[in-house]
Amino acid sequence: MSDMYPYFDESQKFESGFDKTSYGWLTRISLENDIREVTKKEWSSKYGDNLTELNEMVEESVIMAVDFFYERTEKLFEAVKKNPSERVALNQHNNLKELSKYNLVESYIIGYVREYIEDRLKLNYTDAYNYFNEFYHSLGDKKQITKYNTFNWIKGDIQKLYDDLIDNHIISSETSINSFKKAFSGKNIVDIKQFKWIESKQTIRAYLFLKLQLMGNISFDKTYAHIKIIERLCGINNGSTIFNRFKEGIYPRDAEIIDSVVKNI
Repeated sequence: MSDMYPYFDESQKFESGFDKTSYGWLTRISLENDIREVTKKEWSSKYGDNLTELNEMVEESVIMAVDFFYERTEKLFEAVKKNPSERVALNQHNNLKELSKYNLVESYIIGYVREYIEDRLKLNYTDAYNYFNEFYHSLGDKKQITKYNTFNWIKGDIQKLYDDLIDNHIISSETSINSFKKAFSGKNIVDIKQFKWIESKQTIRAYLFLKLQLMGNISFDKTYAHIKIIERLCGINNGSTIFNRFKEGIYPRDAEIIDSVVKNI
């Protein structure tokens, strides 16, 4: 990977508290995009497209909404650190639901909370984490994913890929070889189990599938269905945002580990 490319995980001058982590940065971008689109539609219908200050007003509203979400998640994390119980998680979740745009961005926010509790607080063994993890996956079950089939394996040694991903601490051995192969069998995605990951970075998880596609091991079949498949297998959200950044040449730190693993199969 060229050193000229910026990395998700390098320290930056933060535009938002969300930007302290790569998945937080992705969450902020997703929040801004969805809230901006809805707000502009609402205000255009109310005030008309000719309002000179419309774009400026929308941006101010977007920034304010994102800041509210950040402040509320920070309070959630403080509460969970003190008492990582299911009761506290439920109460804090209810506080999040009070924000006006919560329903619009629910999957992004819950995905971010889940990742942060696991990655930064190291509390993935607690009832609070289990609450948000189960709720996050229940959101995925509500989506219309039944129309998607997973990838077909085209070439390469899939057993070696599986073994090397475990040896390099990318996926856990809790993911069986049968489950792993099924994910590349072309079967309906609803029948495919999420991989058990050791690697915590969403961008690294997604990059594995990009690299497999680039090397011709699997095919994305020229559709955006692959985004939903990758989100399902990786247990991530914001898949479209991650792949848009890949298209711009912005890759995650430590991508070389995936490059090496895929090259040798």
